[in-house]
Amino acid sequence: MDAEEKLLLQRLVEKDIRREAIELGARSLEGVSLNESAKMYIIETVIDRGVPKAAGALDTTKFTEAITAEAQRFGGAIGVGPRVTGMGAPAPVQLTEAQRADYKAQAEAEDAQFKESWSNLLGTKDPAVLDRAMKGRAN
Repeated sequence: MDAEEKLLLQRLVEKDIRREAIELGARSLEGVSLNESAKMYIIETVIDRGVPKAAGALDTTKFTEAITAEAQRFGGAIGVGPRVTGMGAPAPVQLTEAQRADYKAQAEAEDAQFKESWSNLLGTKDPAVLDRAMKGRAN
C-alpha cells in the first residue's frame, strides 16, 4: 500500500467516523424538543470541535456527553428550558372613589355625545326615540 492509498483510506475512515457521529447525534437528540435544524446545528457544532476517538473509532461515550452538553447550552441560549409560569393570577386592581367617579363621568359624556349624534342623524330630540336608538333598536 503506497502513500496515496493510505491517504485515501484515511479519508474514508474519517468520513465513516463522521457519518457514525451524525447518526449517533441524531439518535441522542430524538427525545429533545427542538426542531430538526437546531438539532443538526448542535451535531455540527460538536463535530466541528473535533470528533472524540478511541482506538481509531468514534468514542461514543464522550461524543454523547458532548452532544448532551451542547444541547443544554444551546437550549439555555435560546430560552428553551425551565421557566417560571403560572404563578397565579395577579391581585385585582382596586379603584379609588375618584377613579370610579372619573370613569362614570367619562361614560356619561360618551352617552351624551352619542345621543347628540343620534339626535342630529334622526332629526328629533324626543328622549324615547333617542333611548331606543342608544339601545340599538330600529323601531
